[in-house]
Amino acid sequence: MNARSLVSKMDELLILVEVYKPHIIGITESWGNSDITDSELSITGFNLFRRDRPTTHKGGGVLLYVSDELEAVEWKAQS
Repeated sequence: MNARSLVSKMDELLILVEVYKPHIIGITESWGNSDITDSELSITGFNLFRRDRPTTHKGGGVLLYVSDELEAVEWKAQS
């Protein structure tokens, strides 16, 4: 899903989750930043993984929701 500012579309996303019951949800263009808390983006029953674009840029950002039924672990590559 390309959200172009997910905060304003959370109600729509929650309806889609209820209807389709996915295990994994990928969101591009979340437009997240440090002013938006994880709790504003959370979905019950899912772990949230997020990467926001720096606040000096508008747009960007990705979110990955993984069902609590799956064992998800965040992995960061060594640089």
